[in-house]
Amino acid sequence: LAIVLAGIGFTAYPSPCFAASSILSNIPSPSKFKEAIVSVLDGMSQSGTKGMVAYVLSFTAWTMTVGVTTPVETAAGMAFPLKQSIPLSALGKIGGAFCQYVLAKYLFSDYAREKMKDNEWMGKIDKSFKSHPFGVALIWRFSPLPEFVKNVGPSLVKTLKTRYQLLAILAHGLPFTILWSFMGAETAAVARGGEASVLLKRLVAIISSVG
Repeated sequence: LAIVLAGIGFTAYPSPCFAASSILSNIPSPSKFKEAIVSVLDGMSQSGTKGMVAYVLSFTAWTMTVGVTTPVETAAGMAFPLKQSIPLSALGKIGGAFCQYVLAKYLFSDYAREKMKDNEWMGKIDKSFKSHPFGVALIWRFSPLPEFVKNVGPSLVKTLKTRYQLLAILAHGLPFTILWSFMGAETAAVARGGEASVLLKRLVAIISSVG
């Protein structure tokens, strides 16, 4: 998208300043971006089972590539009924994170470990995972790292069992999926003239205290 916008900008405006201005003017704002996602998900929600399957597969691919899941989960909460948005978003996000971990672990980890065998940090990380596999995997999930690093990093640890990583993904991902789905549903309800529920405020307080 950036390349396309750049090409349009430089074609229309020979000056770099004008080109940059054109590119920036074509980048959607966060609110416009979320509106576009909600519009697409509205169409999916009205398509029944096909729409739900399309959303899960699309969100899985999104999680594995883009990695920023909060706007999508919130938009899904606005577009789908809550009893559908929570399991669908959970399947897409957790499935995407787990697939990325598995692909990295069984296809690329040997090569990566060979390249990093002399890195002292890898030895320390391996020891920490060996001593407390689930605890360290969970800390890794809660760390302020990009989603790609959270999923691929643990795959390089040979001693980490896949079940611990899956449990960490579930323990970290599911509460936030519930929160963002509720946020979306509540936003949609308020937009229709309703009021935010007490449950949402409690969920926000609980999850904020966890991290």
